[in-house]
Amino acid sequence: MAGERELTTGLLSKNANFRLIVSGDIGVKEIERLIAKLELDKEILADHDDEDDEAAPLRQPFYKA
Repeated sequence: MAGERELTTGLLSKNANFRLIVSGDIGVKEIERLIAKLELDKEILADHDDEDDEAAPLRQPFYKA
């Protein structure tokens, strides 16, 4: 996609890292929306972990703003 850029990268754990690719103008509102989506994914993953003792890999969600 044209105009994409890497907003941030980081280490999540010994075996996991992340890259946040964005396009367009990103401000406080967009960051708050991203946090809300991550919180939802966290809740879904926590519910899944409660149902199954084995940790399953997190699916790769695609969010379009």
